[in-house]
Amino acid sequence: MKPLSNKQKWYFSSISLLIIFGTFFLFISYKNLGLANKKRVIQNTEKSVLKELENLEQQLQSDFETVKKIADTYAQLIGKYPKKAKAIIDSLPMLFGGYNFSAIGIHPSPAYSKEFIKYDRTFKLNTKKTLWAPFYNNKTHKITRFPYDYTDKEKAGKYWYSEDITTGSWTTPYFGPASNSLLVSYRSPIIRDTQKNKNDGIICLDYALGYIQEKVAKLKLYRKGYGIIINEDSIIVSHPSSKYLGKKIHTVLSDETLQGIKRLAENKFLPIKEYNDRIVDRELYFKHILQIDNTASPITYTAIINLQESETLVADNATDINPIQNVKSLRLQIICGVTLIVSCIIFWMFILFRFPRVWLLISLQSLVYILGTLAIIYIQLKTPLYSFSSTDTEITNPIELDAYLNAFQREHASDKEPVCIVSTGFLIQNAKFSSANDLHITGYLWQKVKNPTAMVKAFEHDELSEILRPDFPEAETLDLELIRNKDGLIQWYFSAEVRQSFDYSNYPFDEEDIWLRIRPRKAYQEQLLFVPDFDSYSKFVSQNDYYLNPNTPEAQLKNGLEKDLFIKGWEIIRTSFSVRDRLYNTSFGKFTLKENYTYPELYFNITVKRRFLEVFVVYFIPILVTAFLLFTVLMTYTRNAETNELYGFNVSTVLGFCASLFFVIIVSHMSLRETLQTGSIIYLEYFFFCLYFLLSIVSIGAFFFSSSSAPAFFKKNNGMLIKMIYWPLFCLIILLLTTLHFSTF
Repeated sequence: MKPLSNKQKWYFSSISLLIIFGTFFLFISYKNLGLANKKRVIQNTEKSVLKELENLEQQLQSDFETVKKIADTYAQLIGKYPKKAKAIIDSLPMLFGGYNFSAIGIHPSPAYSKEFIKYDRTFKLNTKKTLWAPFYNNKTHKITRFPYDYTDKEKAGKYWYSEDITTGSWTTPYFGPASNSLLVSYRSPIIRDTQKNKNDGIICLDYALGYIQEKVAKLKLYRKGYGIIINEDSIIVSHPSSKYLGKKIHTVLSDETLQGIKRLAENKFLPIKEYNDRIVDRELYFKHILQIDNTASPITYTAIINLQESETLVADNATDINPIQNVKSLRLQIICGVTLIVSCIIFWMFILFRFPRVWLLISLQSLVYILGTLAIIYIQLKTPLYSFSSTDTEITNPIELDAYLNAFQREHASDKEPVCIVSTGFLIQNAKFSSANDLHITGYLWQKVKNPTAMVKAFEHDELSEILRPDFPEAETLDLELIRNKDGLIQWYFSAEVRQSFDYSNYPFDEEDIWLRIRPRKAYQEQLLFVPDFDSYSKFVSQNDYYLNPNTPEAQLKNGLEKDLFIKGWEIIRTSFSVRDRLYNTSFGKFTLKENYTYPELYFNITVKRRFLEVFVVYFIPILVTAFLLFTVLMTYTRNAETNELYGFNVSTVLGFCASLFFVIIVSHMSLRETLQTGSIIYLEYFFFCLYFLLSIVSIGAFFFSSSSAPAFFKKNNGMLIKMIYWPLFCLIILLLTTLHFSTF
């Protein structure tokens, strides 16, 4: 190998630097795709959430300080003026009008109760059983006897209302038996004799924490975001699901998640786990400490806000273009660009160092294009196919369902009639494709309501099954058989021929969603809302969990399916529920339509992935064999008489062979189009288009090669130029078409 000249060294150094900087720029672009837009939307959400939480903190600060002042003041008055105790106590209900009190209770000692009776006989009760203990509830504002009997000797001294306290204090959150809600109470001692420093009872003000729940539920967290607030003892004060109120936070979040949240910086939406692939949806957590200082002992609440990163993309999507598709498209284009750069480097190295093995260069070039194409296909397969539609909400667990219902109630707060929630579930026994867009599905459907008697009465109907009878909009034929109608549980067996529109653009690397759309009949659509019945299933897996945890148990991936369910040609990936706002341009005669009419409808989805091996055998092997046969025809090009006697090259032979190959390919192509019945371009068709192009090139090339007027470089070395570029050209076209297609679809 000859040494490089100074001029060659300069060229080599310049081009190498350009390649290094170009590759570095592409790498940085790849790592930061879409982050700027997401960061902007998340920052706006942070500001909104922080402002609402600060307002909540100020309100709690003011309320708790007011509670303390009122309780201390009334305790002092009752202790100081027993003669006026009746008038003081009678004024207590006025407090309900201006403050967030759930209840007010007074628990005098037995000795002080006797003092009351001296000054007002109306206080007298049978003291052998219970002592007088006035109690006011915010619902009635009427005085009642307190539900506890603290004269019971077995219970005396065991409960907070019989404690001997000298200063006011706050309780931990608890469920009040009278209000049946989560409360936090402030207790202030009634003291007559300050020298003995012993109380003569306690006045207790119950502060309803439902106010906190209401404020957190109104945070603008899209449809799946939700907030949790815990106190210093890790007891849940606010949660979208009421069954978790008053329980420890460990019952909801794992220790690993809690440790991750603990390490987060305050007032920032951040993931507790970082993933290499930023396209994968993440859970963003926001931590804020609410400090209530103006109390006897400081009270600290921790707000934990959960936000789905995918929904921030929806907020940023001002056009109809899927934002995640934009990110993926740029990634694929970068991979294509890197592939072309590597190809140029290989070509440059061979030219610069004058390697004599041309076929090695051709092989390496083709291999680089093939690897680039496979990398693009891999990214396509590993990219979650999120719809990212503002009308679509995937719901995978009860907490997300409660968060969605909170958002739904906010959106429909102005509706005159309340909506009845109907828990709905599916078990699919059989599903098979009868054509490209038609499926036959059989299985069971059930519906549950909490108060069937009240629903039948409200809808003025005799049968609950007729009220809840579902409608399958896509079903061309539907057979519904009622199996059970008892105790608020309706069970159906159904058999439906469903027509759906599938997108086969990415065939044979496509994933599809087989879905069943169910809605109430039009007569009851505004009064009923079908939601997933998660109580009847084990844990559902989100699309995010499926991509990040490939070892997820199959039972969690295939909820709602018969164990041995098989769909020919497809691999079942997972099942899920989603709710979609269907857009109607009519009100069905119910009212004057001023804008498009929308109402959420329930979807049960079965995500399936095509089995590639079958397609490879049926289509790809014939395509590859045809490409190799066409290359052998090209290799017969020769102007040497002796060699031609062996090869038998002539124009008519080449045209006849190309015509026969074209016939085979066109039949296979037509069969593909007829099978899929799609109106868009299919990815596999690019291989057919490429073969059509190469057949044309080989056929036309035979004319040029045999013509005396053909350019000399074309005939040089028996047409070696066209032979050398065959495979690189074929692989390059496939690379470019693959990039273009998956960047678009």
